[in-house]
Amino acid sequence: MMARKPPPVYAPDAIVDIFGYFVPPAVSVSAVPSSVPADGSSTSTVTVAVTTSDGTPAANDSVTLTTGGGPSCGSIVGSPATTDASGNATVTYTSSTTAGSCSITATEATNNLGGSVTITQT
Repeated sequence: MMARKPPPVYAPDAIVDIFGYFVPPAVSVSAVPSSVPADGSSTSTVTVAVTTSDGTPAANDSVTLTTGGGPSCGSIVGSPATTDASGNATVTYTSSTTAGSCSITATEATNNLGGSVTITQT
């Protein structure tokens, strides 16, 4: 009796993926400055960059930003925001009066993708 060969395994996307034709959409978040005084009035500019699956900027995408971290978190002005032609949305974070770290999470509406950045209040 002849041994049966297992069926071949096909990976039709392998070559395409190696060359990066299917880049997943992405959300990146940055804060400048990333550390502010815990004085209740200092601000940081939070920028969200959204790209599509082909790597181009995602224009006119709604982005919602939220804080997480308890009393050390201040407030966000400008959320939800809409990305511009470059795929960027910008909001302002205002510090609280409590020292600590605050996580800012951004979630875009089209693919429900998110990213985050941490702001430290000293």
